[in-house]
Amino acid sequence: MGAAVTGYTGAGREIAAVQRHAGPNGMPLTSNSFNIQHLLIMRYELSRIMEENLDQVWNEKDPAARLKAIKKIYSESAILHHVEDQVTGFDAINESVSTTQKVLPSNFVFTKQSPVIINSGIGRLVWGVGPAGQQPVATGMDIVQFHDGKIVALFNSMIARSRHFTCCWTAVRNKIALDSHRRQ
Repeated sequence: MGAAVTGYTGAGREIAAVQRHAGPNGMPLTSNSFNIQHLLIMRYELSRIMEENLDQVWNEKDPAARLKAIKKIYSESAILHHVEDQVTGFDAINESVSTTQKVLPSNFVFTKQSPVIINSGIGRLVWGVGPAGQQPVATGMDIVQFHDGKIVALFNSMIARSRHFTCCWTAVRNKIALDSHRRQ
């Protein structure tokens, strides 16, 4: 498995305040405390799922272990919109991730670049990919739609890349397009 994704800290102080039954500024919570607590916990949980997806799916080299994580994190009919392709379901998502990993250098890992943002059941995670322990050679973004605490759709896109990475990413796109054509 690749480098561990660090824990979500964006709502940490707010969740601690809710657990102490006080607002983030130390004031007692109002009658809306249940709604506030629920919202903060959901944000935290959905952020955690996005980080688990990065670590346990995209950084996992063993397809069987990855499939187990996919079944835990994604809905059965989840759609992955990845590199100009769209796949649906656990096995297809697993195969798409495998294809990406086969084309990338074996020492590349995906790392979270900034805190996850959650709003109304939609999440955003900015990631980098590159040699473990080094600066990423490319960055991208996952936009995730959740339903009942599972990923139902994931859209990922490249934000920026180095010249070195362009050939790798072109190879990923070509391989996924070829696999998609074979499935049809």
